[in-house]
Amino acid sequence: MEGRLWRRVRMACGALVSAFGIALLVWLKCSTVVLTSGGVYDAILLPIGSGAIRWRADQSTIAAEPRLGDLHGPVVTRLADGRHAVSWFCHDRVTRDTTAADSTSIRCNERTTHWGWRAPAAVPLAVHPAVDRVAAVSDLEGDTTYFRTWGRTLGVLDSAGHWAYGTGHVVIVGDITDRGRWVYPLLWTLYRLDGEATAAGGALHVVLGNHEQYDLVGITKDVETEHHFAMRQIGAYHTLLDTTTVLGQWLRTRPVALQLGRTLFVHGGVSPDIVAAQLTVDSLNRRSRDFLFGRSGIGRSRDEQLGRQSVTQYRGFVMALDDQPLADSAHVDRALAQFDVGRIVIGHTEVDSISTLHGGRVIDINATLFAPQALVLDRDIPRVVPMAGPRRAWSEPAPVERRFELLNLQDWRALIGVFSKVSG
Repeated sequence: MEGRLWRRVRMACGALVSAFGIALLVWLKCSTVVLTSGGVYDAILLPIGSGAIRWRADQSTIAAEPRLGDLHGPVVTRLADGRHAVSWFCHDRVTRDTTAADSTSIRCNERTTHWGWRAPAAVPLAVHPAVDRVAAVSDLEGDTTYFRTWGRTLGVLDSAGHWAYGTGHVVIVGDITDRGRWVYPLLWTLYRLDGEATAAGGALHVVLGNHEQYDLVGITKDVETEHHFAMRQIGAYHTLLDTTTVLGQWLRTRPVALQLGRTLFVHGGVSPDIVAAQLTVDSLNRRSRDFLFGRSGIGRSRDEQLGRQSVTQYRGFVMALDDQPLADSAHVDRALAQFDVGRIVIGHTEVDSISTLHGGRVIDINATLFAPQALVLDRDIPRVVPMAGPRRAWSEPAPVERRFELLNLQDWRALIGVFSKVSG
């Protein structure tokens, strides 16, 4: 009797598993695979009711027949013997070279571009007296074209894209990387301008945002599809920005907090935890460098640097979250007093236009996607300058969509990759 019962249970379970498998196959058959114009898996749209869940397809590491013609990189690594290893991706293949020089020329798409580098970057000063001219922008997300337009409009750059701001200061308030496809051209442009500005008696300050932190520690969920695929052919994304690379070492020495006169620049904001800890600009930056160079423990330090109370993630100056109330006037007063400043300029949280908040004590400049505006400070007095137009968020120019193919091994690899990323 007991044996017959167990047989019935097994049969019922088998029937349920079979029904589930059939339903899953039908569901997948109705799903949509989205590929970039270059043939890289971008997403799988899993139908739910009248809509669909969009899952990133295996973090963009699968392409059955890739057709990527553009230049991605270069990655320049300093070798122990004083030479430099240079790697780049162009026309669906990786090229590697070694040079004893401090520059190289790369030909791709019948265009030759020149790339130069300097000795390892020193830790820049992050507290400065007030300067006559400051221009600030945030959340560029790999948009080199917009940055050049922004720079020419404000007189920061000349027509050829070189430094034209003299002794003025430019502040990039975080999130240079991710989402856009042309991250490396923007990083190399800012790296070059950093040197040109210093030579002219001015300064270009890169204040790290949460997306720079993500890329440096291996969180690649927001790296644009084709760019991620191309760079992964060279190596794991975060290793291409490690401490031995020119750009990786340069980024890791950049601050998370910058003070110019009576203005503090941070990507996210100053949370109650930062105030309670009585952290200064220098201590914030020292902790950031220790974390990014691996000089501190991964536990508390990781949460301190990447958690929602960190200076790169905090949104309380602009909005309330479930675990984070909107900052009140008393908190803003304490934050300003702690750093002895009169205002804090932030990015991170999107606003419809450059927004003066908390009685002018906080300015959110993450409005590039919505408002044709730029922020400048003349002798520490803020002013909003009109621009020709807002920045456009990156989108795949020619996506290819088709049904999920049950007999297509690449589709299954991408699907399994989706769920491995979700579960991991």
